[in-house]
Amino acid sequence: MYIIKLIRILNQLIPNFKTAIFEVISALSTVGLTCGITPTLCIASKILLSILMFAGRVGVITIIYSLNYHNDLNSAKKPTIDLMV
Repeated sequence: MYIIKLIRILNQLIPNFKTAIFEVISALSTVGLTCGITPTLCIASKILLSILMFAGRVGVITIIYSLNYHNDLNSAKKPTIDLMV
């Protein structure tokens, strides 16, 4: 409910809101569609779209996991079971 109200308010405040949202969703889902506003964007917006394209390709969950995962090599233990080969 609140999201729909927020979208309506932003749609009135920002004239190209629908095309900007389309570009962001297209970049995140890596479908390759565009409205043609990318050349008119500033450098920061282009960098943000590039980061969204990368995140969409790799996967958001994979990126979050790789940032939060701590590889502790000292916690590895040798097996204690004797196996007959």
